[in-house]
Amino acid sequence: GVWRRKMEDGGSKHSRKTRALEVHRGLFVDWVPDKVTALVYSPTGTHLAVARGNGNIEIWDARAFSHVVTLFGSGPDFHARSLLWIEDSSPAFDNDAYRALGGGRLFSSGLDGDIVEWDFATLFPLARVRLGAGGIWAMDAVRVRVKVELEDSSDEEEDEDGEKNGKSKAKKMSDEDQEDEDEEEHFVEEIHIAIVTEDGMLRVYRPNIKGGLLYLTSSLRVKSRMMSVSWSPNADLIAVGCGDGSIQTYRYEASKVGTEETAIETLYKMNCHRPTANAEVQVWSVKVLKDNTVISGSSTGRTEFWDGNSGVLITSFQKNEADVVAITTNADETTVFTASFDTKLTIYRLIETNTRDAVDIDQTFSTREWAFDQSRRHHTHDINALAIAPMPKHVLMKVKEEGELLLVTGGNDTILIAHQISEDSDIRNIQRITSFPSRKFFSTTRDPNAGHNLLSSMNNKSIKIWRLGSSYTDPADLNTPHFLSSHAHKSKLPIREFEELLCDFQMASATNLTCHSLSPDGNFLAVSDCVALRLFRLKISGHKNRLSVLKVKLPEAFQEAASSVAFSANSSKLFVATFDCSIKVFELRVTESDEMEAESITVPVLIKTFRDHQSSLSTSSSSLESSQDTEALPEHSPIRFLSVSADGQWLSSVDTLNRTFIFSLDSLSAVARLPVFESTIIDVAIHPSQSIALVLTSDLKYHLVDIESDKLINTEVQQNSWKKSFKTDTMSGVKGVVFNPSNPATFFCFSEKVSCFSDINKIRDTKAKKPFSFTDRYDPVLFADFFGPNQLLVVERPWAHVLAQVPDPVLRRKFGTQ
Repeated sequence: GVWRRKMEDGGSKHSRKTRALEVHRGLFVDWVPDKVTALVYSPTGTHLAVARGNGNIEIWDARAFSHVVTLFGSGPDFHARSLLWIEDSSPAFDNDAYRALGGGRLFSSGLDGDIVEWDFATLFPLARVRLGAGGIWAMDAVRVRVKVELEDSSDEEEDEDGEKNGKSKAKKMSDEDQEDEDEEEHFVEEIHIAIVTEDGMLRVYRPNIKGGLLYLTSSLRVKSRMMSVSWSPNADLIAVGCGDGSIQTYRYEASKVGTEETAIETLYKMNCHRPTANAEVQVWSVKVLKDNTVISGSSTGRTEFWDGNSGVLITSFQKNEADVVAITTNADETTVFTASFDTKLTIYRLIETNTRDAVDIDQTFSTREWAFDQSRRHHTHDINALAIAPMPKHVLMKVKEEGELLLVTGGNDTILIAHQISEDSDIRNIQRITSFPSRKFFSTTRDPNAGHNLLSSMNNKSIKIWRLGSSYTDPADLNTPHFLSSHAHKSKLPIREFEELLCDFQMASATNLTCHSLSPDGNFLAVSDCVALRLFRLKISGHKNRLSVLKVKLPEAFQEAASSVAFSANSSKLFVATFDCSIKVFELRVTESDEMEAESITVPVLIKTFRDHQSSLSTSSSSLESSQDTEALPEHSPIRFLSVSADGQWLSSVDTLNRTFIFSLDSLSAVARLPVFESTIIDVAIHPSQSIALVLTSDLKYHLVDIESDKLINTEVQQNSWKKSFKTDTMSGVKGVVFNPSNPATFFCFSEKVSCFSDINKIRDTKAKKPFSFTDRYDPVLFADFFGPNQLLVVERPWAHVLAQVPDPVLRRKFGTQ
């Protein structure tokens, strides 16, 4: 539908005029997020990795639930079943790019049989390890202490890993080795990773300092697949859940790795409860505590507690009606949280009970035992994963006491639910976080002379292009008796023509698409995956609005993928942010063709490369202007998104280090580097007629920056009303902001539930009483942009429509049935 909204021009009190703003509400985009398959926190607890069913891995800032970047995978057949994020202070992994995304090293694995380590400096895989053992079901890591001795050597030696050890080469010792008086003995810490696979073997690896993993040892093969694994905190016990309903425990001795002795010794085999003798049972999850208590969750819905030292069952609970797939605990291991396909989050507590002595009834002694506490059902569909970490300093959740935890769950309903856990392990607060897409998933034309108003949306491996509908805006049409009788609500305009799907463009791509953009005049479409960028020429012809697509050949020297793309306001230039952290500027030169059938040929010509994002935090942008054609500097910070001002004068770019660079498109040079904000930058919009940038951050604040002076404009007076209104949208923070080119002083800012119309002159006026006009009419908002004179497009996707396309849960109770 098309709605008319009154809007005031900026300016003095006597010069303000009221204009009508047409708001086109688009409910036709059939976008559906992908399910959550795995979760893991960074070692610092500030970031959260979310694996999706389409193969992508999202990095979220856990301090504000804001999406930062996406690591793009190869598709649904290669989605991660397990994530592992380990701490590593090696120089190769302790730099600005890694620290900006939580630090440490991130590994993913799935049923394709590969373990992938991700490079935070390029957002591409750093190393890929193929085990050759079938699908990988689970991984777990632990820090172990390895006894070493120092030997003096005059020659440098190189070990099997290719690492030069120099004069002090570390050598592992077995427990039977005797200590020489002349040699210095000490311990070093290593991280060992346990991996369970389809072929029924437990393998142990350690991270390689050059990326990837190095094999250490493995267990004997069992007859069934291994589906879950957990280390004990002291690294001496490993528990493995199997596909035949059993739990296998192993004793692990790191000192025996690399010797002739067995490092992994088989201990006990514990069989989980079976409803019937021939029932198939899978152990989806296991967890080992400090006292070697083993907790298991199986496909029967039963949670069982075992004594890992003896293999004896301690107690069991049948509190779930479907598979228990994930287990975690609080810091002191007195509370256990489990997730199940029946959409329940179940909590168990370790309690103390007083028992009378059987002989002397006057004597009592205390015992500790596990007891069921409560179940919560906040998801509508199956839960697949959970993760827990200390509560960070949060924007939307108030930390009331020390020791609070943040527990996040995710599953088939595609959302994340954050649970604020008190020090007493009570759920104090919850927050529902939807995963609606970033701005790079949508694009629209913005040229009033284009003839057609187009909207494009990006899915995993396809692009859909719609022609937007139109409404009656002529006063002669609006005053007809038919309109007056059929439209009692005069703010809603009658529809002249409905939207139409012009093209469902399936890309022949080996990986998921990373970004795309329509040119403002609708003549070009740029699409990129993880391999290469593609440019297409679009033409709408005929009375049936048939869309023809012609591929435009890029320069042969350019064979790179893009993290973000954008066109200039007049569609004559293409800006490409590549994964090597540079921005390529192409001029789209249209030449006449000698062929009679073809009208013209588009030739993209590379005219400029910006390398400002390849600098470290301490390097200024001005020093890079003199070295545009030099080799790339070693410090990289991936570019998150690009945006172009409506007047075609400015280009802004934001990277993972939260740096924002402003480039002049007249001189093709970097002119400003905005202040680095502590919170994640959500969006940047530049005033269409003034050199002012409006920056939105994840801490629910807006910032006005003078581009020419690189200084902040004081807006503290109006921040409270802004933050208070958007904080009511507990699903997420602010998503984006766009200026109205026809009325440059006004802008539209939106989150999923709350939207805001405002005037930049009002928010700069400290005496303005109501600088913002908030509305919750549009819900939830995926995307918004101005595509014509006073014409705003708002793309909505009701949550009920999303759930209608999500597979039904495994267990759903129906009213009136048992």
